[in-house]
Amino acid sequence: MKKAVVRLILLGTSLVIISYYPPLAQANLYEAWVSTCADGDTIQVKFSKEPDELKGIRYLLASAPEEDDCLGPEAKDCNCSLVSKGQIWLEIEPRNGDYLKDSRGRILAYAYLDPEGTDMVNLQLVQTGYAKIDVRGIKDDTPSDDFRVKYLDQFIQAQLEAVKARRNLWRSCDAHEDSHLAIAFIKFWGGDEVVYILNRGEEGIDLTNNWKLSDDDGNEIALTQAFTMGEQCFLPPGGVLRVHSGPMVSEEKRKSFESCGDLIVDFYWTRKKVWNNDGDDAFLINSQDETVYRYCYPPFSRRCRQSS
Repeated sequence: MKKAVVRLILLGTSLVIISYYPPLAQANLYEAWVSTCADGDTIQVKFSKEPDELKGIRYLLASAPEEDDCLGPEAKDCNCSLVSKGQIWLEIEPRNGDYLKDSRGRILAYAYLDPEGTDMVNLQLVQTGYAKIDVRGIKDDTPSDDFRVKYLDQFIQAQLEAVKARRNLWRSCDAHEDSHLAIAFIKFWGGDEVVYILNRGEEGIDLTNNWKLSDDDGNEIALTQAFTMGEQCFLPPGGVLRVHSGPMVSEEKRKSFESCGDLIVDFYWTRKKVWNNDGDDAFLINSQDETVYRYCYPPFSRRCRQSS
């Protein structure tokens, strides 16, 4: 039986225990050797079966800052440290006699430190807060088992952990580090769009206390619209509010909360699609009409840098 992998990673002066569970990989892995660690989310490798060819590899579902961005050098150091032994195993998708690649010709891959596929580099970078989830090339009709998002649930959990602990990018590079409510991720495609809002404070937060969520196009919801007669809905410490939009939101559930007080609270906003597939901003606004959190995607894109 394959065992879970537990890694100890030194982040600044703090020792963080990162646990991984068997096995992630669902396909045969390609053995390769790392030739160059280019930055926080890119390496160059030589496949064991093609030792004379150098291939660029771009990690899927994880984007790290550029070297001239906040924590860019540290993100590169983390990636380089993870792959420092040289040997690596890649999960890649064949496409028309080649492999799935990005617009720059780099092979898109999930990279593992073990041949069993339990110890994923991409996931570790997100969980340690040196990378953020980045979903590219996805359309509303993309199936949930598409290669580019097949491990999305694990990545969302990893990012929630990083946001809750305010690790690295979620501390040093977070303009809203002091906010107890943080937008941790937006699933912006498909019939069920979901905004993940995390309570990373130490006390419960009343979600009906005049909180508002809006996008860059002026779509806005006041969460208090779901309640009358002074009713409340608390999100406990470590709890996640999932704000749903899109065709999967039924008329019966629209503008309603479910599971108040639980670690996962669902709010159903609108049947209309809200979030743009090519990039958007989300703003969490308090009762004083102050933006307490802004989330921009794709992370580290030129648009998000310019609007930060």
